[in-house]
Parts: sequence; structure tokens; C-alpha cells
Amino acid sequence: MEPITEASPRVFRPKFMGRMVGVGYLVLAVSGFDLFYVLPKLLVRANAAATAANIKAHEGLFLAGFAAALIGLASYLVVTVLLYRLYEPVNRTLSFCAALFSLTGCVVQAVALIFHLMPSLVLDDQPYLRAFTLEQRQALALILLRSYGQAYNISLVFFAFYLIQIGYLTFPFDIPAPLAGSARGTRRGLACVPVSAARSRHVSLRDAGQPRRMSSGAVAISKGCGRKTLARAGHRGGAMVIVTRQEL
Repeated sequence: MEPITEASPRVFRPKFMGRMVGVGYLVLAVSGFDLFYVLPKLLVRANAAATAANIKAHEGLFLAGFAAALIGLASYLVVTVLLYRLYEPVNRTLSFCAALFSLTGCVVQAVALIFHLMPSLVLDDQPYLRAFTLEQRQALALILLRSYGQAYNISLVFFAFYLIQIGYLTFPFDIPAPLAGSARGTRRGLACVPVSAARSRHVSLRDAGQPRRMSSGAVAISKGCGRKTLARAGHRGGAMVIVTRQEL
């Protein structure tokens, strides 16, 4: 048996990554339980005593909201990495810049979560907290929750710049019809392979049944794509695209 002299090439699977991005956004939506239910239920603006009483009476709900926010932050980190990998073949510099904005927003939210957790510690009945009066601890708990909200709003600025760059990377390219739910860029049910896949070094060709290694100047199969798509592919990365049509 001849020894293996070259490692097997890694297969770039954009569909799998796209599904994982969808799962990540689903987890992120569920984590909104903290922002849209827990905090509005417990936080009483300009009333530190009532807010502290709500937190003490529903401490389990308060901690559950914190856990949901933490899981949502972790899922967004995964989404950031996956979207960077998906858009790296399109424009590596812009994809990396977008990922940096998203990571910065995640760091700001991670710091904000400290403010989220602190009220439960401040209001706890511990001997070392007797140095502060009850009114002082209640006011401090409200200040910490308000600080969490302000830090969260700051993180949204970084996420806004992130999404603008992701939108720029997405807009000029055709979206596969099964994913987009429409026939944009297709005719008579024929799908277009995105230019990002054409520029990928390893493209999995479903028709051939096996992934094929692509040399410099990648070659991909695009079904039913128009001239505008092909011109854009050649302009973006010098990728040669072969047009084929399915048998009807």
C-alpha cells in the first residue's frame, strides 16, 4: 500500500454553515426572554425599593434571565465566526473587519452582563453587606441595572456596523432559491451557485457526488445563471464559471 503523501483537502460546506447560523440566530431570539420579559417585569424605573423587592421575590427568574442572556451572547460569537468563514472567499478584509466589530460588541455585552448579575449579590443577606444601609444597597442595585442597559445600547452600535458590512457582502450576490424562498436569480427552478462558492478553493459538486479539489482560478458549476452573474464572478475573483442546465 502506497503511503499518503498529501493530506486530504478540507471541504467547504456553506449549506451546513448556513444552517448553523440559522440555529445560532434562533438561540439568540430565545435569549430575548431576558430583555423582553424578565427585566420589564422586575425593573421599576425611579423606584429602587420596588425594584429590589421584585428581584428578591423572583430571584430565580432574575438568574434565569441572566443565564439566557449569557447563552445568547455565546451563540452570537458562534454566528460571528461562521459568517466570517462564509464571507471570507468574497472579501477577506471586509469579512475580517465585520467580525472585529461583532467581537467588540460581544465584549461590551460580556462586561455589561457583570452589571446584570451584581444586583443579586448586592441585595443578598450577607454579614459583610451590613456596612451599607438597605436604602444604599437598593439604590446601588438600580444603578447597576441601569448601567447594564446603557452598556447594552453601546454594544448595539458595534453590531449595527457589523450588520451593515455583512449586508454589503451579501447584497451583490445571488442567493440560492431554496434558501431565499424565491426565484431570485433563477429561471424555471434552476438554482445559481453563489460567487462565494465559485471562489472557494474546495467546492462540493452534488451532481458529481464527490467533492473536487479546485486549483488556482477556481471552477464552479452554476445552473441557470445569467450573464450579469457570470460577469460579476469574473470581475470579483477571476473565477471561471461553467453554465449548465438541468434536464427538464
